[in-house]
Amino acid sequence: MKNKNVVIGIFAVLILVFSTLVEPPPARCSEQNTGVHGELIMSSPSGFTVFKGTMPLTFSVYWSTTEPIPWMNVDLGYSIDDNSQVWAVNGTNNLVFLSSSDILPTFWDTTVDVSNLTSGRHTLTVFANGNYNLGDLFIEPLNYTFSPVQFYVNRLPAPDIFIQFPQSKIYHTADPPLNFTTDLPTSWVGYSLDNERNITLSGNTTLTGLIDGVHSLTVYANNTEGAMGVSRAVSFTIATPPTITLVSPANRTYSQTNVPLDFTVDKAVSWAGYSLDGKLNVTATGETTLTNLASGTHNITVYANDTFGNSVSSQTVTFTVEKSGFRWSETALLAVSAAVVVVVCLSILLSYRLRKRRAV
Repeated sequence: MKNKNVVIGIFAVLILVFSTLVEPPPARCSEQNTGVHGELIMSSPSGFTVFKGTMPLTFSVYWSTTEPIPWMNVDLGYSIDDNSQVWAVNGTNNLVFLSSSDILPTFWDTTVDVSNLTSGRHTLTVFANGNYNLGDLFIEPLNYTFSPVQFYVNRLPAPDIFIQFPQSKIYHTADPPLNFTTDLPTSWVGYSLDNERNITLSGNTTLTGLIDGVHSLTVYANNTEGAMGVSRAVSFTIATPPTITLVSPANRTYSQTNVPLDFTVDKAVSWAGYSLDGKLNVTATGETTLTNLASGTHNITVYANDTFGNSVSSQTVTFTVEKSGFRWSETALLAVSAAVVVVVCLSILLSYRLRKRRAV
């Protein structure tokens, strides 16, 4: 059912477009009478024209002959959708052809009430009835039925649509709301984002996963007779906040008092800084090192601003600094150990020699 309504809405739009671009060829009658030919030029209605309450009816019939005809009487009439015929109020139009080269017209200009017609396509057929004289005192009948002309009736106006959200502003989320209202009952509603294909709506919704940048939104709606309304296009900007990842310091213990500060931001920012142990923010430019840290526990948070007004912060990281004295390396320990062994051995040897001398 929704697909049918979509087709109806598109068809109605095409009708309106073609009405301004296409001028249908004149309807021509078949040659039914010897020596007389009629050509219908229909000014209104023309093909693909849409009407609501009244319809102007304006047409001309051009008559031509293959031989001189002293006189010809013609009555014009019309019918809609093959219903009862309506004949000209002016009655008979007397035409006199003086030569075979004459082309003389018959006109009709009036207004027709179409308010009682159902919405949709209709046909209008023009008739010509009368008689003419061939110059030999014989009167011949004249009966023409011209090719029908199509026109369309739409008694309900297209819906007016008002987009409540999104508005013409910056949204700091990739999922802005889409809310709208219409002034008439609708058979179908849809939207187009950034001039892409229409997406059917069942009511207010949320646009999800939009990329950063400027977007354009238009809402369409068909009334119950298929006439399509179009909202005013709304332009808005998506500017999602950047994300900060703090790489260093990490949640661990550092033995040195100087710790590098390292972080990444997934988008361009206009300013970045950090706060150490809850103190005032310090601007971070290029490579930064936290220096002369006291022993103990510390915490750090990184902040950033972008040009769209987003202010973000990283997770707060807690780390520990433990100052230490001199630390023996393995080589130094081996050297000292060897020296101690040597000293002990020498002491023992010296003590042995002293005891031996005393004994002598």
